[in-house]
Amino acid sequence: MAASGEEHELLEVFHDEAEDLLGRLESCLLELESDPSCGSLLDEGFRLLHTLKGTCAMYGFSDAAGLAHEVETLLDRARHGKMPITSDLIELALSARDALSALVSGTEEEAARARMATQVLMDGMQGLLASEGGDVASFDAEQPVAEPEGQEEETYHVVIRPRGDLFVRGVSLTGILAELARLGRTSVEVDASKVPPLDSLDPEQCYLEIGVELRTSAPERAIRDAMMFLDEGEFVCQSSREQAAQAGRASRAALARAKQRGGGVRVSTERLDDLVDLVGELVTTQMLLRDAAAESNDERVQRVAEVIERLTHDMRETVLDMRMVPIGSAFGRFARYVRDLSKELGKDVVLKTHGATTELDRMVIERIEEPILHIIRNCIDHGIEPPVERRLAGKPEHGTISLSAYHASGSMYVRISDDGRGLDLAAVREKARAAGLIQADAEPDDRLLAQLVFEPGFSTASRVTAVSGRGVGLDVVKKTVTDLQGSVELISEPGRGMTVLIRLPLTLAIIDGLLVAVGDERYVLPASMIEECVTFEQPEGWAAHGRDLLDIRGETVPFVRLRTFFGVSDAPGQDEIACVASADGERFALVVDKVEDRLPVVIKSLGRALRRTEGVLGASVLGDGSVALI
Repeated sequence: MAASGEEHELLEVFHDEAEDLLGRLESCLLELESDPSCGSLLDEGFRLLHTLKGTCAMYGFSDAAGLAHEVETLLDRARHGKMPITSDLIELALSARDALSALVSGTEEEAARARMATQVLMDGMQGLLASEGGDVASFDAEQPVAEPEGQEEETYHVVIRPRGDLFVRGVSLTGILAELARLGRTSVEVDASKVPPLDSLDPEQCYLEIGVELRTSAPERAIRDAMMFLDEGEFVCQSSREQAAQAGRASRAALARAKQRGGGVRVSTERLDDLVDLVGELVTTQMLLRDAAAESNDERVQRVAEVIERLTHDMRETVLDMRMVPIGSAFGRFARYVRDLSKELGKDVVLKTHGATTELDRMVIERIEEPILHIIRNCIDHGIEPPVERRLAGKPEHGTISLSAYHASGSMYVRISDDGRGLDLAAVREKARAAGLIQADAEPDDRLLAQLVFEPGFSTASRVTAVSGRGVGLDVVKKTVTDLQGSVELISEPGRGMTVLIRLPLTLAIIDGLLVAVGDERYVLPASMIEECVTFEQPEGWAAHGRDLLDIRGETVPFVRLRTFFGVSDAPGQDEIACVASADGERFALVVDKVEDRLPVVIKSLGRALRRTEGVLGASVLGDGSVALI
């Protein structure tokens, strides 16, 4: 039976929440593997699994809830010091995490394979428990009661909130918990947040609240019998089924309330992209209105144009912010990839990340993930040496890959570097000559040689493996980055490592631009790159190595006349302007006839034929309908 619209929305909410919990769990487990003694990481992993288990049970994913419970049992024993955090435990937990992802979000075929793997995982976890001399019961002082044959197990959630006079009445909390433990497998959480400071603590008062999760085949009356010394109002006992039904009703009610008050809503990426396109058209129309208002003597029209301009600006910023997400959302995937691939290749590699909160256009992040994975794969396979080779070279046995992201000069930079052997430039030169990429007698510098590895089909690997060697990885990197209007550069230091620097535009939709004129032509400079505009005055004889130079307050800055660059034949004006810009850590100036305005511009593609035009990012339609190159 097809799900109703409301059920479909609830399932989408569940999938989003489950994937978020699984992503955070994976990151937590990877960090825990690096620092097994970190109790806060262990607690966080346990809480994530506990939340995931409850969420899966609430929405009817019983297989996933059962598997999450088994992993939760492992982490709970580790929390209480009953078993150590080992690589086997982390391996099992990560494999279970992958199975959970397939069970809640995979296709039917993926979910079926995950169900087949679940029993193997559970057997492995039980074996790990047995090898550590433990069992799954939190209270093992007494044996659990025998389970009646044929009686199906049920999970109960018991919350004990005793009155303050509990001890005065002679009731033992440990006795109650021991009785519950005899009924089956228990997991206990204690809330001591209401315990006052020592100087105001009353030893005869009970300040604790206790939560017990009990998996048993005993009837509910046996649970209530274990708490016979508590008043009816001091505890709540619910089965998972009852809790799921109640939580489901609460979720539906919460969703309905959210709809009524205009709370958070899900928006498809296609609709968001359509909205950006519409805002782009609105920006163009607003500029047309502004120009018309400037020529009008009607004050009302001018006031309306000013209001529309302000509203359009606010709408543009809001819509673009909706597309911006932290690049750290992709970092977790890279960490898991590094761990798995390095183990597969018999190497010890760690990934260090910086700048996870740096925001980038959602579409750019989605398209840049695969190129970054290609680069990381090459770092591990080709760059990082095996442990023995690293030890002989005087390096630590474990290799390091650094992944960082940051903003600079109006662009987004992603830097991937390793501390491996670096690029074999001699092998690159030999391969390039054999492929006809360079002349036999040519001696290109190291920088040019390094860039050749991005050529299609280029590879220095002596054999093809399941990981690399076909020469398609770095070609994909360059093509993807170029299609995103960015650039990529490779820098190698033999014996010390390699760095790949990717520059990307922050967004591919709308930018702030500086409208400049050269003769009868108008161009747009990205305003985020312009530091200042000064009157152009070039001293006589200021040229070196074929470059024209300016003196900007004692600093020598190279400049380019846009008139010369674009072949504009008109004579220059009397007062030219030098727009001082900064890019890739270097300052330079672009000389124009005049600066007309600062305005938002919508980037339009030049089309396939003009896509690679040097110095041009795209084009924009101005308010008067004319086209200006960016």
